[in-house]
Amino acid sequence: MTARTEPTAGGDQETARRSDYSLVVRIATRWNDYDMLGHVNNVEYYRYFEIIVLTSLARAGLDWRQDSIIPFTVENHCCFRRPLMPVDTMDGCFRIARIGRSSATYELGLFMPNDETPSAYGYFIHVFVDRHTERPAKIPDGIRTSFDAHRTRRDRRDPESIGASALFPAAVHAP
Repeated sequence: MTARTEPTAGGDQETARRSDYSLVVRIATRWNDYDMLGHVNNVEYYRYFEIIVLTSLARAGLDWRQDSIIPFTVENHCCFRRPLMPVDTMDGCFRIARIGRSSATYELGLFMPNDETPSAYGYFIHVFVDRHTERPAKIPDGIRTSFDAHRTRRDRRDPESIGASALFPAAVHAP
């Protein structure tokens, strides 16, 4: 296992419960998510993590197509505790572990519907950069405000629940 570069936000992720996170996103599984052993293929865990992070950033107001400051993933990690078995949906959980001037660390958990502890957990580190120069830039105020709200929800142990991830706008305008 690699050395963790960031401190944990809310205690041990291995024993975390949904209420230890600030956002719970219901994630639909697809037939092709499963491998020949009948459980979710490990590469899909990172796709689920991405869905959780992108849902949170979209809710914070980030517009990937237009904003001049955007996040780049610089590090991520996943600890696999037990297989994710065939289900229609699972819960993906999100919390802010650290906020810097230009970077943020998110902690993530994947929960089977009736499990109290995560089947997998991990983290993403984003560095916010200027879209054109790709140099680190200050996290935009609106995003930072959203991150602060996430920390408050986590501290209150009152996660917001989203029935399904919705990453894309209803209408995508062609250039």
